Amino acid sequence: MHTAVPPREDYAITMLGQSALPPINGLRSWDAAYCTARDPGRQPTLDGPTLHVRPLAASVFEACGSATHGERKALMLAHADTQVDVVWFHIGRDNHRSRTAAEKTDAVLDHEGQRDQHPYCWSRIDRPPA
Repeated sequence: MHTAVPPREDYAITMLGQSALPPINGLRSWDAAYCTARDPGRQPTLDGPTLHVRPLAASVFEACGSATHGERKALMLAHADTQVDVVWFHIGRDNHRSRTAAEKTDAVLDHEGQRDQHPYCWSRIDRPPA
């Protein structure tokens, strides 16, 4: 345990846990394929001026941070706007960078509270009335 506010603990997966990853990842792949087949709009391919967004495998999540992040976020929010009435952002209260980014997408603070014993903010974007 580290001395930090809020308190922080670091965990690492054991060898036994690592041995369970291949079947778990197989189930995740099956679930993604099954859900996409049932609801193609759930994991769509989105195209923007300089970016092509497609469903990704977990193995490439780490490489997703780049200059294209803003365009990727805009494509995903535009798609969400066609699928849901409200987009929710759950952001740590002290995560000012993410809170500012959410505000730039026109998200408005809805409420604050505790989540997993940590202070959080819930912001939302409502779909405009038709």
